[in-house]
Amino acid sequence: MLFNQKIMDQQEIEIVRESPVPLERTSSSFQLNEQFVPSATTPNRSHSVNNPLSASNDGLEHTTCDKEASSSGTLKKRSNSFSSFLDAHSKTTVPYSETDRSPGLNWLSVKLNILFRSQRAPLRSLRKSSTSSNNSRSEGSSTQTFPSTSDIFDTKHLLATIVPESIQNGCFLFRVTKKKVRQRKVSLDPFTGYMILDKNTGKPYRKLCVDDIKEIRQGSESRNYREQFKISYENEKRWFTIVYTAEDKMKALHFISPTMDGLNQWVMALEGLKTYRLNEFITGSRFVTNHNVQTIKGDEQLDHPWEKLEKDETAELTFVDVQCMCQKLHLNASFEYLEQMFRKADTLRTGKLNFEGFQHFVSILKTRPEVKQIFYKYTDNSKEMSLDQFIFFLRDSQKSTINDDQIELVYSSFCKSHDSPMDLIEFTSYLSSPANAPLTSINQNMNRPLNEYIISSSHNTYLLGKQFAGESSIEGYIRSLQRGCKCIEIDCWDGPDGPVVCHGRTFTSIIRFNDVIDVIKKYAFVVSAYPVIISLEIHCCPEQQQQMACYMREAFGNYLLTEPLGIHEKVLPSPEQLLYKILIKVKCQATISASNTIDVFQGGVVDSSTDTTESSELESGERNLSNEPKKRKRKVIISELQQIAPYVRSLRFRNFSLPESKTYNHIFSFSERTIKRHGKTMFPRLSKHNTKYLCRVYPGPLRLGSTNLNPQFYWRMGVQMVALNWQTYDVGLQINDALFQADPPSGYLLKPEYQRTMEEKVKQSKQLDNSPRKMLLNIEILSGQQLRRAKELFNSETLCPFVQVQIHSMEETPFRWTSSVVHRNGFRPIWQESFRYESVTKDDVYSVIRFLVHHRGSSGNDSVIAVFACPLYRLQTGYRHIPLYDMQGESLLFSTLFVRIEKTEF
Repeated sequence: MLFNQKIMDQQEIEIVRESPVPLERTSSSFQLNEQFVPSATTPNRSHSVNNPLSASNDGLEHTTCDKEASSSGTLKKRSNSFSSFLDAHSKTTVPYSETDRSPGLNWLSVKLNILFRSQRAPLRSLRKSSTSSNNSRSEGSSTQTFPSTSDIFDTKHLLATIVPESIQNGCFLFRVTKKKVRQRKVSLDPFTGYMILDKNTGKPYRKLCVDDIKEIRQGSESRNYREQFKISYENEKRWFTIVYTAEDKMKALHFISPTMDGLNQWVMALEGLKTYRLNEFITGSRFVTNHNVQTIKGDEQLDHPWEKLEKDETAELTFVDVQCMCQKLHLNASFEYLEQMFRKADTLRTGKLNFEGFQHFVSILKTRPEVKQIFYKYTDNSKEMSLDQFIFFLRDSQKSTINDDQIELVYSSFCKSHDSPMDLIEFTSYLSSPANAPLTSINQNMNRPLNEYIISSSHNTYLLGKQFAGESSIEGYIRSLQRGCKCIEIDCWDGPDGPVVCHGRTFTSIIRFNDVIDVIKKYAFVVSAYPVIISLEIHCCPEQQQQMACYMREAFGNYLLTEPLGIHEKVLPSPEQLLYKILIKVKCQATISASNTIDVFQGGVVDSSTDTTESSELESGERNLSNEPKKRKRKVIISELQQIAPYVRSLRFRNFSLPESKTYNHIFSFSERTIKRHGKTMFPRLSKHNTKYLCRVYPGPLRLGSTNLNPQFYWRMGVQMVALNWQTYDVGLQINDALFQADPPSGYLLKPEYQRTMEEKVKQSKQLDNSPRKMLLNIEILSGQQLRRAKELFNSETLCPFVQVQIHSMEETPFRWTSSVVHRNGFRPIWQESFRYESVTKDDVYSVIRFLVHHRGSSGNDSVIAVFACPLYRLQTGYRHIPLYDMQGESLLFSTLFVRIEKTEF
């Protein structure tokens, strides 16, 4: 064991690194002391996390985190484990077995949701009794429901169970980076949702909100990182990686827990707290509970505002206390706005708020004048909305087509009880719920041949950055598959110990081919069961190609489709027929049989380069400064690889009229540069070809920054696979996400009929169709809710948002409309501004509308802080809340735009 140990309050371990050659499992460049690992015969079952402290020079000793009772105002530790607690509360509600969970389903989330559902009924009764005992203080608070003391304590006990006291107080973990491994004190605040490193150690500390965590990977799931950092295999089982978003980028934190018990507690605490906060938001819970205002903790040098009221019922909060709490809740409102709301709540003009006064303050913040106006319009200024009025609202404003019985079920689900009418708060909850989704659902036929679908596709999937100097990582595959991508790319090159994946002849890093295959196997069908296509770019020698073929057969097993489903097929199978199947796309030899099909089992030697590969274009163009033709070393594709590609057989394009171009299972791949070079003469022939056969288009080599092309241009020509750089969330990828947006995304979209039939039939159908061809769109941007603070703002600045709407349709230049700027209010800005747009045709399924939220900086510069894109034809009419996403395509849970949409066909 080689490391230089320093006896300090915060221990630092310097690793003696090995050579940059990929690390073997037998290496041991870094080892933790064996006493950190619990014995197999005497496992550590306690609910505390072990805390390693340096005590001697010959090894690191560990002691248990402080178990003593915390001071007044902090949470009490549950004696039972979190898993046991959930089991006890879930067994009597919904039968559930961990062995029954589907791939990618978080068992912790399932149990938490069961627990929340079981608690929902008693909580409602508590809220109802609490409401009846409180007098309304103003019109804005007359319909509010405040949390009772029992409700607050129930939340505290639940959070104490999710995050044990030892993790709240802080425990020591080993943080791993590229340069070193350091012992860090890490704590988790269940009320603010912050994971804090090195707090109370006298050094600068950093925070990570659990809302920004996208995934937690343990053990072998993070093997790629462990081997990249040259950490020994012995530490794999106690390793966990936190994948999160920050500054519009995907990042990762790597930790090694001293014990397995500590690892399990940290993973359960992080996942449990994230699920709890998400559930509280989705179920439309109270403002106080959503943000856990009742137990917000301030910094060490400040008093805890809410603890004043917990310790003394007569205690009062000053405006400074309230402002401090609002800052911790990320309420991006100006000082003047909060002061105005504070004065409204301070009816006695004392400059302080007691418990009821603070509840009144919260109710004022929750009050939305634009929603109140809609509510009073459909209730004739009444404070209650009857079922008949709710039905009229859905029919008149929302243009709902569901029957009255279904509407009654929706209505009752948002009311306090079956016999009570809907109030303003419940009406607001309905408007922001999935029951009032802004998009129509997709219900498409999945039994058509594969070539009749647009397929969500990725280019250079392994890259996280630029094409020439970016980082290669399995994260690219994980993220793409989790977001519904169904065609991914692997560039395979010869490696020292087997095939590797990288962007050849560039400065990008490399990853092992076997690691990529393992990741694909795990995540291929997490989102949907429809087939995944692996596009192989082969640059390996025959020996390593053989290794690739053998490992794919071994790893994928029955998932890998190695032979046709039928003997005399003439069309491609459907996505429904290919459920849970992995298809290989590889360059093959065109061998035409008598039945005009390719004999897939007749192997042959074929040039490994595809028809218009980037590598060949780069070598003959960008990399060849003399502009002289450069001879490429000829590589061959072995028959074993060709034989496992029965349906997506890549051929070099020569002519659309050749017999090989009419085989049902071939695919042509084109660079955007090649299509543009051929000009408009190619477009009609390519469109006709794509009605029957597969085609793939990928970005040209001049996109050095991994930018994206506009996929709409190629979709309209019927190209099934428009491959994009998923590491760059620009306009092209946003349009791609919009087209495949669904819950969950299937990665497949059935083409419109005119792209699946011959031109003669299309002309006949158009002659018989007398329906209107245009649509008038009228959208009013009403307000925004809890917009995220721009990263570049100083602490003293407040968000100044405005909205821009762009419509990317068949016009050459996208339509643009921009609202006014709301100064210094990112919490609840109100615009109430509208625009009109007349579409060229209502039948174009590829037209996309984008909502962009900008911030107007103090220096006059604008920056995009949130975006949402969707197909124009799927927008629902009426009052809708538009969800917002950050500039990495990740959902901003608490941020929405409230809009009113009208559609008129003519």
